[in-house]
Amino acid sequence: MFENNSSFIDFSSTSLTDIKFLFNLTQQLKNQFKCQIKNGKQIQNSKKTDLENIKIDLEISNKKLGNLNGDLGNLNNSNLTKLNSESSRTQVGVLAFFEPSTRTRISFEMACHRSGVKPILLDSGQSSSLEKGETLLDSILNLAAMEPDFIVIRCNADLNLREISQLISVPIINGGWGTFSHPTQALLDIFTLWEHWGEIDFKNKKLLIVGDVKHSRVASSHFELAQKMGYQVAQCGPREFLNEKPWIKVFEKLEEGLEWADAVMALRFQFERHQNISLNQENYQKEFGINTSKWAKLNREKVFLHPGPINHGIEVTSEVLKLPDSLVLAQVNNGVFIREALLRKILM
Repeated sequence: MFENNSSFIDFSSTSLTDIKFLFNLTQQLKNQFKCQIKNGKQIQNSKKTDLENIKIDLEISNKKLGNLNGDLGNLNNSNLTKLNSESSRTQVGVLAFFEPSTRTRISFEMACHRSGVKPILLDSGQSSSLEKGETLLDSILNLAAMEPDFIVIRCNADLNLREISQLISVPIINGGWGTFSHPTQALLDIFTLWEHWGEIDFKNKKLLIVGDVKHSRVASSHFELAQKMGYQVAQCGPREFLNEKPWIKVFEKLEEGLEWADAVMALRFQFERHQNISLNQENYQKEFGINTSKWAKLNREKVFLHPGPINHGIEVTSEVLKLPDSLVLAQVNNGVFIREALLRKILM
């Protein structure tokens, strides 16, 4: 699933077995957390949360996930115990967020705390040497020289995370890279659907992405992940908003796309990128915005997703978000557990 130095940049080195393993670990962590909350236990440091109590029941896992191999075979109680007690040294992760973030940044912070890792935040370059003219690359190279256990990076297209991962030995985790990719968001989206549907076989599942697909790093990662997991992805929106890859299915009318899909993901209307398009916000909402009227006309059950942030009343109305079909807050919740599982995998 990872590069040679355990970096996680995209899905190019990821197998279906890797994804199943990560989903399985995520579910185990989530179940453990719920049990601890139910029993009134406080989670302060994962080195005291008895990670060794996470027991992967292979018989149940095989029924849900199919035959797992590779890393899953190495995930046993002794390894989990070793992860918690291998050293008295405090593990440290740097969260270098050079772009604004709420859900991704805070979920990585929470994942660090639940994994027993001390997070150190560099937030949008504030109060750092970036204000003195230091380049983003120099900042990352200097952070790596301090030898943290990993660096989570959110950045624009000025950096090349793949090239940087070859320059340093510290593992890099992609926290959102330009318009190129946001793999942990795609993973939590699909984990949320797997959890909702109760199945891992996505070969007959269809995901419609509505909105500014062209500039969406989330959509880019779904196009990549879909090829690994077998689900179909289509796009819908104004022509200026669409990805130009010829193999991506396009729906010109939202209603047709909604009927086709099993899950619908709306994307934020990125005002800052579309100053000169002919379609204004009012017309966009009329043609491509999702509301309860359009949703009620659908002939079969489907679910609604949104990676956030949301422009209420433009890509989706507040009423849709209140429907039982909306899994938006479940996505946010699962984001913490997916990222915790990823961190634990890297630290093993």
